[in-house]
Amino acid sequence: REGTGCHGNRSSFHCGRVGLQWALLSSKTRETKGVFEVILSFIQSYIGEQPRDILLGAADEVLISMKQSSASKAERADEIKELLGDVTEDRFAVLESLVDKLTDY
Repeated sequence: REGTGCHGNRSSFHCGRVGLQWALLSSKTRETKGVFEVILSFIQSYIGEQPRDILLGAADEVLISMKQSSASKAERADEIKELLGDVTEDRFAVLESLVDKLTDY
């Protein structure tokens, strides 16, 4: 993914930068920190056990894709499927709901 330092798919993420804890560190409320942790768990259910920096890089990619206001829902869903694999419509809706709760991203 251009400009983010990370690229990959559900079986292999490679990040050129380490310490992508921006969302966790910049979260201003306990609620948004909790939501971010749920998003990390959601992502981990698709990519499996990974080092924390890889998981955070994947979260970075997912959040960038989900927060693209110019992309249609279908385009965002396709990007998420490219990153994580077979994400059903129901699971995508769960992810959308979680990302919408991150108000300080």
